[in-house]
Amino acid sequence: MRRMAARLGNAKTILLVEDHADTANVFARMLRRDGFDVTIAPTAGSAAELCQQRSFDLLICDLQLPDGLGSQVLDTARSRAPTTKAIVVSGHDSPTQLAEARQLGFEDYFLKPIDYPTLREAIARILG
Repeated sequence: MRRMAARLGNAKTILLVEDHADTANVFARMLRRDGFDVTIAPTAGSAAELCQQRSFDLLICDLQLPDGLGSQVLDTARSRAPTTKAIVVSGHDSPTQLAEARQLGFEDYFLKPIDYPTLREAIARILG
């Protein structure tokens, strides 16, 4: 994967929006190991604030956050940087959620628990 991250460019930035601290830290560590610059936001509000300050290449965002929705974070990110790519993650399995996530503008959808190699492949496809 280091070769893939190098091909994608070590400057690729990811905003990881996840309210479960252990999950966020584990995924951030793996993404950083693969050469990405990762910023963690635990809430929709903190993510929106970060998105107003700077742009990110990729948003990986929980769909249901304690203070809002992942779609709100995506709207804020794209108001600053319209080409921001996004992946939604959710702990709720619903037959319609993938379609809904795509309608909201997310490029991909993952159900928790997430298989990191599969997520890594999606990131390469989306950012590639």
